[in-house]
Amino acid sequence: AYHSIVEESNALLGVIQEEDPTHELVVVVKIAPDTKPSEAVALANHKRCKGLCVGNTLPYGKLPEQVPWEYLFGPGESPLIKRGFKQAGGLSGHYLLPIICNLISEIRDRGMDKHINACGGITGPFSALKAFNAGADSISVGSASILAPWGVISAIIMSYIMRP
Repeated sequence: AYHSIVEESNALLGVIQEEDPTHELVVVVKIAPDTKPSEAVALANHKRCKGLCVGNTLPYGKLPEQVPWEYLFGPGESPLIKRGFKQAGGLSGHYLLPIICNLISEIRDRGMDKHINACGGITGPFSALKAFNAGADSISVGSASILAPWGVISAIIMSYIMRP
């Protein structure tokens, strides 16, 4: 049976509530780039959720109106499936940044004021600035450390400059 991310996360947050009644555990829920803004806000509204981490790998083929899948990987199915893997994989890196920033803006536009950490496509200070301008409170620099290691320090400096 299909369960939405809200249902699954609320169930997990409910278990945390039962196991940690003193509220000492801080929970930040990481959501995928194709999460609906309304679902993200519903998650953030749970009393045990202290914030969202917006971004992750985008599952292969999702959001085709925003990602040039065929241009990146050729026509047809995922290159991983073509090579015999059971899962199609997904997309990480700089192509995610506009998707992440758009999702963050839409979440903020719906009134969500809890902490948002942006991750996905942060490769240096300019991409960090885009995330902060979209409404992020912090960033993760996974893409920078893999794709542009020379951008890690400048992205961190930008985070320091833009901190609330």
